[in-house]
Amino acid sequence: MGRKVALKELVFAHVPEEEQIAAFQRESRLLRQLDHPQIPDFVASFEEGEGIEKRLYLAQEYVEGPSLLARLAEHR
Repeated sequence: MGRKVALKELVFAHVPEEEQIAAFQRESRLLRQLDHPQIPDFVASFEEGEGIEKRLYLAQEYVEGPSLLARLAEHR
């Protein structure tokens, strides 16, 4: 069985511009460099499709636990 990951998918309403792709690449490089016990491990970044169908993905280690929404509800 494969490793569980959390995926961040970037979907665009229009063909993504070069600065949007560059920002995605910067985020990917930054996540790859991070090494902290409270930050899930970076697994991969990849893209699929072209033009308006282009999707960008970041994958990080999946951490079991309550969602951010549930945690915020507990601390209000």
